[in-house]
Amino acid sequence: MSVKIGQCTNADVYLNGDNLVGRFKDFQLPDLEYKEVTHETLGQIAVLSMPGRPLQALKGKGTIDFLDRDLYPQLLNPTVTLPFALHSYVDVFNTGGVDVANSYRIVTNVTMSIRKVGGKPFKLGDAFEGEFEYVAQRFTQGVPGAKTPIVEVDVINQVHRILGQDVWPKF
Repeated sequence: MSVKIGQCTNADVYLNGDNLVGRFKDFQLPDLEYKEVTHETLGQIAVLSMPGRPLQALKGKGTIDFLDRDLYPQLLNPTVTLPFALHSYVDVFNTGGVDVANSYRIVTNVTMSIRKVGGKPFKLGDAFEGEFEYVAQRFTQGVPGAKTPIVEVDVINQVHRILGQDVWPKF
């Protein structure tokens, strides 16, 4: 494999297809963390910890930049799911600078339910930042134009795939 240097320094955030430029300071994607199964028996030289089939809750958080009257009320309702999308630009570099031909975009779709909405106190001269926490029901990540997502997790429909293949075999 040749040397590749890449970075992702920006992303557009969408809700229901509407671009939300200027509204988000940050948007943390959920960790894909497996529950652990520990094996500890007599005669072992060490405790063995292996990934279990279930994932931990797909939790994430974000920060909005101001109390947008179109976005903020949606973040307050925990009974509906919100379909967010992040279009992240991956810039690949070589000795000549940005390698446009090999740079690409990663699209991440997160269908979430809001669990917590908070904020920093209002202070004279300081910008407002509103924080929120969520749990994702669905998470996909892929490259536009590809037939198969890189990763797909759908908690409600019991889907967990990497490159279209089930992570765990079904016997």
